Order: sequence, then C-alpha cells, then structure tokens
Amino acid sequence: MMSFVISVVMMAPGLLGMATVEGSVMDTMGTPVAGARVFLEPGLAGALMETTATGDGRFIFSDVPAEGVGVFAIAPGMGFGGKHVNIAVAEEKVEANITLAPAVTLPGRIINHRGNAVEGARITRVGLLNDAKVGIPLGKLSAFGIELPVSDGKGEFSIPNLPQGVKVAIKINHPDYAQEAVENVMLDGKALKITLEPGVIVRGEVKSRESQRSIGGISVLVRNAQPPNDTSVVETDAQGLFFLRLKPGNYIYQAAGAGLRSPGWERLDVRGDQESLSVDLMVAATATVRGEIRDAVSGAPIPGVKILIETNGAKAAVVRTGVTGGFLTTVAEGDNLVRVENAPGYAPPAQSYTRIRVAAGEEKVLPGMWLTPLPVYRLHVLGEDGQQPVPGAIVTLLQPRQMGWHVTDPEGWAGLRVSQMPKDGRIIGLVEDPRHPLGALFVMGSESASGARVQLLKLAGVSGTTVNEKGKVVEGAVVGAEFASGLYEDDLVLWQCVSDRNGVFLWEAVVPGAPQRCIAKAGKDGLGVSMTFNPKPEAREPLGNVVVEKGMPAESLLGRAFPFKKYPCQQGDLPKEIGPAVIVFSSLDESAAVIESMQQAQKTLDAMPLNWIVVVDGPCRSRVPSMSILSGKAPGRATTCVLNKEGIVVLETLGLPPLYILQKVCQ
Repeated sequence: MMSFVISVVMMAPGLLGMATVEGSVMDTMGTPVAGARVFLEPGLAGALMETTATGDGRFIFSDVPAEGVGVFAIAPGMGFGGKHVNIAVAEEKVEANITLAPAVTLPGRIINHRGNAVEGARITRVGLLNDAKVGIPLGKLSAFGIELPVSDGKGEFSIPNLPQGVKVAIKINHPDYAQEAVENVMLDGKALKITLEPGVIVRGEVKSRESQRSIGGISVLVRNAQPPNDTSVVETDAQGLFFLRLKPGNYIYQAAGAGLRSPGWERLDVRGDQESLSVDLMVAATATVRGEIRDAVSGAPIPGVKILIETNGAKAAVVRTGVTGGFLTTVAEGDNLVRVENAPGYAPPAQSYTRIRVAAGEEKVLPGMWLTPLPVYRLHVLGEDGQQPVPGAIVTLLQPRQMGWHVTDPEGWAGLRVSQMPKDGRIIGLVEDPRHPLGALFVMGSESASGARVQLLKLAGVSGTTVNEKGKVVEGAVVGAEFASGLYEDDLVLWQCVSDRNGVFLWEAVVPGAPQRCIAKAGKDGLGVSMTFNPKPEAREPLGNVVVEKGMPAESLLGRAFPFKKYPCQQGDLPKEIGPAVIVFSSLDESAAVIESMQQAQKTLDAMPLNWIVVVDGPCRSRVPSMSILSGKAPGRATTCVLNKEGIVVLETLGLPPLYILQKVCQ
C-alpha cells in the first residue's frame, strides 16, 4: 500500500515541541557510510532538510517538529534507504538508524489508455516497502541536484538509486492524466509497464472562512480512499485556485498552510461519467490543543494513546501521546471534539470525548484525563491430580489473540494482561506443559480475574483426510479446529495444520473437554467442515474424509527432508545438523514481530535442543546472533515447519507449534 508515505500532520511547526533526530548510516555489513547525504521530510507538504553523515556515519537534525517524518539517505553506488519516524510530544531525541544496500535501476514504459507512449510523465515519489518503510520524494529531491525520472518520447523511463532486494511503490504524475500509483513492484530487472488514464478534471478554490477572500499558497491534499491509498498534493495559485485530475473513486481532501486549515477531511466522490467537477474549501485560523493522559491507579503517564480530533463532525487529525503522556495538535478555530480512540491495556473512559471551543491563536489546555488499567488475570495451573501446581507451564491467549507466551511461576501462577478487553469480558487461553503431553483450555471472566484454576489433562489426537467433491485427495489444505461451543460470535481457532501429499492431516495436541470442528480451506473458494468432536483424554478421534468443495491443492513438505540448501542465508550460519528445528516463514512486513516471538520461544524453551530458523521474504535488517535468517518464500500454505533429528518435516502449521510435538522431536 502507498498509505505509509502519507505522513501528513498539518500542524503549524512553530507551535509544536521540537526534537532532535539523529542516527547512523551503515551498509548491509554494518560498516559506517561516511559522506552519505541524509534528508528529512516533515510530511508530504513539508520542505526537505539535508545534512551529511560524518566519518563514523553519524547524522543529526535539530528543531524537528513533533509529527511523523521520513528520514532517508543515499551514497554513491548505494540505493536509497531510510525509515518513517513518529516523533511524540516531549521527545527530545529520536534515534533513526539507516541501512543502505547496493543500488539497482528500475526500467519502465508509460502509455496512455489508447496504448500510445506518454512523454513527460514524472516519477514523483518512490515508497520503499522493506521492514523500515519510507517514502522517497523524488519531486522534491530535484531541487537538491538529484535528477527527477521523466518518461521520454517513447514513454520509457528509468529510476536509479533503488536498494537491491526491496519491493517498491511508485507514484506517477502528468498534467494531462490522473495521478497513478503502482505498488509491490519487484526490482528484478524487468521493465514495468504503466497505463495512465485521463481521469476527471477537479477544479477548486480555497477561501478564508472569515473574510471570504481567496487564499494562495495553500496545500490541498487529496487522498484516495481505495488501495493503494495514494495522495495527490497541489498548491493554490495567487487567486486561490487549484487544478488536478483524479481517477474515478472515493477520496478525502483537506487544505492547510500559513497558519490556516480547513476544519477536517471532507469526502469527494469522483464518477467516471463526469468530465469535471468543482470543489470549494474554507480555511480558518488555527489554534493549539494540549492535553495529558495518565494511569488512574499509579498516576504514571500513558504513552501511545491514540487521539482523534474531529472538527464540525469531520476527522481532522490523529495524534498519539508521548513519553510524558502528553499530546499537542493544531486545530481549526471554532468547535472541536477530542476523542480517546485506543489505549492498549486500559479500559475505555466513561466519556471518550471532550468538546472544546477555541479561538484563533489560542492554546487550549485540556483537563487531565485518567484511564483505568485493565485487570491482571491470575491463573493457577494444576497438574492431572488437581492439586500440584505446574511451574513453567506455557499459556497462550486465544481471545483476545496475542503473540507471545506467558509462563507460570514456581507456584504455578501466571499473570495475564490483555491489551484490549473482549466484548463479552472473557478471556480464553490454552495451557501446555513443556515436559509432558498435558494441556487444557480455560475461560476467565472479569469476576474471576483475581484468581482462577485450570487442571491439565492428557492430550488427545485427531486425524482425517481432505478430499474434493470427487473424492480426490487435496494436498496442502489448511485444517483448523474451531471452538464449537456456540458462545462466541468470532471464530476461535484452537489449532491449525496442513494435510500431506495423501490428503492426511494429524494433530496430536488436542485439548480434551473443548467441543470443536475442523474447518478445511484449500484455495480461494475451497472450504469443508467436519463433524463436531470432543475427544476424551488420550483418545484418538478419526474424522474420516473432510470434503473440501472446489479445493485447490498446494505443496506439502510433510514426510520430506526440508530443502534448506535452496534458501540463501542472510544472517548467521546454518547448523551442521539441521534438525530438530522450528522453521518459520515470514513476510518482510511481519519479520520483526515474528523474530521477536521466536526469540521469546527460544529463551523459554532453552532446555530443548532446537534450531530456530526464520525465512524472510526480503532483506531482513534484524540482528539475532542466536538465530539463522534465510531468504525465501514458503513453498505451500504453512508458515511453520517442525523438523525431527533427521531433518524430516513432521508437522506443518501456522504460528508457533504445540509443545508436545517439540517434546517428541527432541527426545
């Protein structure tokens, strides 16, 4: 998506707290890149700042406004690299380290809707879609001596200075055509073909709400409400007029500049049967709103709370509290509404919004807001006899679903904190014993948050075969167990695995006492549902055939040696003996969270002789000494493979595998 480059916080920078952004520029081997040119972009409508990395690769920007900014760098022979940084109020210093990879060039050709070459199309922005997303404003960089890519008489163009191994999104502008955005472009040397449409002519005028005079030099931002959510930026002329072309679709738009802004984002629907349309925007003088949010129990500040500002019923801005719990934003004069949108770990306030009226130039300080922390649910895990506590038991939250594990203390107690309370006030989780094939499912309400008990039972098993409507086996179907109690509106998935080349699936870690049914999926339309089952402890439940209508097969690695040699190693060394191992496939976007989860699992299960390996679809910047990171994509639908000592895949699943299977492969 292109939305990540829309870091537009339309504030008056002089009114906001200023911060320092500093960091280092390094190559992929961690060597400092001296002399790299480093830029900072304070929003789409902001002017670029530039500095140069010192001999040890360090750089610094001072007086940076508290908002979202893009920080990026370039050096000879290396492509652009950088990251988007959110600077909260009261943050005096923000670290932003940048990694530069070897440069490659993206060739392409631009044609119009009639197939004719388009000359003079400008590539104004490139988005780097790696694990540190950032937009590169090529249109602004032309003023700094970096040539803007423009299509020639044949419609051909080339974009140099792009980082090797990264997917990109690009934005194309031409006065005779609507802006076009293309996302998820692979830098594989192949030429990109782009088609421009004439679009619908949109003319507008920006006036002062107070004087009704036309205002020049105002930035008008028009954001596409549909993917890839790209934004067009145009400035009013001396008469307050602006002009652009848009493809048919739904948009939102807003204007700001020179201490003025429109009250909020307004909706704009562009139809394909229109030749042109006109819009008018009223801007008003601005004011500043400041507030603070704290913990009602401890009095400590709460950082990261999402605050929504509405003006005249329209969304105007979104800000977050900083390390001191404070927030600061610019609003249009008049009536505004400040709403607390999201505070992880806290109950919603009794009244989530505050109505205020502000005058031009006023700084409005809101009364302090206090949020009550959600309770810590205390769970006591007991063994089969219902008496002995189980230390070191692993607890996984299924509702609300959270990454990571909770581990019971020496007395068998676990404190469970949730970031958001479920609608029905109940949390649901799974408990596993890392030493024995024991487990249990538990449900806790707020009334039992101070202490509830769960007794572990011997695990059961379930097996079956996925077939299509003609009785032919479906390899690589994803089979998941859904809690079948009928008590919950949302699907509660207990486990997931993948069927092998014979369509057979097997899960040997079924918790007894939980009615469930298997949902099998294979392809976009392939779906099948098993009968409901609730096995007794140690029982094996044969489900027979699960018919997956319109099921499309996919590759399964079950029973085969894992082909790790075909995956290039990005970091670390592969162990001589590949198994036993847990191998997780991840997209580049999710790699940081996946690696963090794997590190926690590795630390928790350090007594198990397991190799932990992550395969990432793109260049991963994380540095994990104890883990091998490879490059590649999952061959099938599973995201996780468990290997035995011989390196044979014994389980394909999604997410972290059950502890019982890890116990078996380590024996």
